[in-house]
Amino acid sequence: MRKLALTLVPLALLSTFSLAALQERVKPKQPQDFAALHEEVGALWASESWSQCFAKAQELVGIIGVRRSQAIRAALPAAPEGYEKEGGGNDADQQQANPFAAAAAGIAGSIVEQRYRSADKRKQISVTVHAGSPLIKMMQVWVDNPAMLGPDSELIKYESYNAVLKTSGKRLELQIMIDDNLVSTQTDDEDDEFLLAMWSDAAVKKAAAALTK
Repeated sequence: MRKLALTLVPLALLSTFSLAALQERVKPKQPQDFAALHEEVGALWASESWSQCFAKAQELVGIIGVRRSQAIRAALPAAPEGYEKEGGGNDADQQQANPFAAAAAGIAGSIVEQRYRSADKRKQISVTVHAGSPLIKMMQVWVDNPAMLGPDSELIKYESYNAVLKTSGKRLELQIMIDDNLVSTQTDDEDDEFLLAMWSDAAVKKAAAALTK
């Protein structure tokens, strides 16, 4: 019996170590350096490894998407008086690096969001940018033709671009068309003069420079 017990102890220890060895905490995959990935895509292209080249090219587009989102967010208006520009955005930016998001961006464009909150956290302004979407171009006819606007909508003309100011109850929305990009700003807490001051000609030019660069 003692010999059997001595035999079972090593087996139990071996089983414990085996189970422990199966558990592993996997760290998120870090994106490659742009230059190295670009070189890899070129090598795969030269070798006609189309499937691998396509996959790596999507990763490359993802890196570009992250940088573009960051540049667009940085070009949005500073926080109006009484408001603070919320930080973050990293999660949304990193989603652009996802290969599936990179592929979808070719159809629906990429989305960049920024929120502003009052110091007492009671009021909010949200800005959503739909960047590089072919579908946005379809809205251009509607924005350029005042006769097509509803009774609660007003055409706003900037130097180079048009916008629509929409009212729905307490909600105000300013939609600015910049080529194939749509910048939409919404608030339930401010009036039209406030939104138009936030989106001055200078603010629109700054955003447009980032969106069309």
